[in-house]
Amino acid sequence: SEDIHRELQNSVQENYPDGNMDSGRNLLLYNVAVNIVENFISFERQNLKEYEKNGSILTLSFLEKRYQANLPVIITGKESNIFIAGKTDRIDNLDGTIRVIDYKTGAVNRYDLSFTSWETLRENPKYDKALQLLVYAWLYESSHPNSGILQPGIIPLRSLRDGFIPLKPLKQDHPDRIILEQTESFLKELVQEIFDPTKPFGQTNDLDLCGSCFFKDICNR
Repeated sequence: SEDIHRELQNSVQENYPDGNMDSGRNLLLYNVAVNIVENFISFERQNLKEYEKNGSILTLSFLEKRYQANLPVIITGKESNIFIAGKTDRIDNLDGTIRVIDYKTGAVNRYDLSFTSWETLRENPKYDKALQLLVYAWLYESSHPNSGILQPGIIPLRSLRDGFIPLKPLKQDHPDRIILEQTESFLKELVQEIFDPTKPFGQTNDLDLCGSCFFKDICNR
């Protein structure tokens, strides 16, 4: 517990040098962070005991690893290179399966990580986490081609009892090579639409989306 407090305090001082964590809302948030970290460490220890009991082998590969890949697209008739980048929270190997893991502090519904069509992924914003995981998997495969079975997923830090929640795209247990190739085509279509001058940006008709929008103050919704 002392180690957790020391590491968190060092992190706070590094990232918020002028922040006062001794009272008010900051103190509450700090205590929440301590609780989350303590629970996560207990969760990991229990998992390691289960792996050892079952003869499973877990190897930690990367933490907070940044990936970048080139996405060639046609914009206004000219080929352009768009760089897609992302930072994965954790990549490990569990019995030969490479897990690309994202930690979430908010609520995660496992059904939101299972989509049945690309149109659904494109049109329904509740699948934003699924899209994020697909992009991470595509980025990893771009840097480590033919690396083996990839299983992206989420560990929800506030509901650790749910464990590792895997992405299940298009009724499959994990994204295979074909799905990763389709992911690249999907990203190209999205980027081309974003840069298409004939398709202006517009306000959404779904007002429920406005609550989490960073630009809601601009459009006065």
